[in-house]
Amino acid sequence: MGQYDVDFVGVPFDIGSTYRTGTRFGPEAMRKISSLYGNYNFGMGVDLRESLICCDVGDIFYPANITKSHDQIRKGITHILSANTMPMIMRGDHSTGYPCVHGITECVEGNVGIIHFDQHIDTQEKDMDEIMHTCPWFQATNVPNYPPVNLLLVVSRFQGQVFAQGNHEGPQL
Repeated sequence: MGQYDVDFVGVPFDIGSTYRTGTRFGPEAMRKISSLYGNYNFGMGVDLRESLICCDVGDIFYPANITKSHDQIRKGITHILSANTMPMIMRGDHSTGYPCVHGITECVEGNVGIIHFDQHIDTQEKDMDEIMHTCPWFQATNVPNYPPVNLLLVVSRFQGQVFAQGNHEGPQL
């Protein structure tokens, strides 16, 4: 790290899924499919190898505990950014959005913003008393330099997911 412009890092995590596990295989699948393609974009006439120095730094290891795992993910993202390298994060379940944003905010002066595309809003405070896949953006907006107004949710369907009762200061929809 440090000598690269971009570090690809995997976060193969699906402990925060309440059902339909398997997102932990996402980073591995992205690596496999990317090996089928070259670095040259004919439409734009750009060879990524000439524009960016990239490296795959592997996966962030995590223990089998959501809170400790989120802390390990945050530390991994902070470590990459502290080497002045842009992390390209290949994530598992949505709960990992919170520690990734938290790691980014520790290395960035000023406010951070997120544009999140999804089918639902992921803004519950807790799910089964944990920070699960339905909770990353509620939790992330509690980080000091990530104000709720800097979260843009592009949602294709809304299933009635709401902010915690009594909390009406979450991200504006």
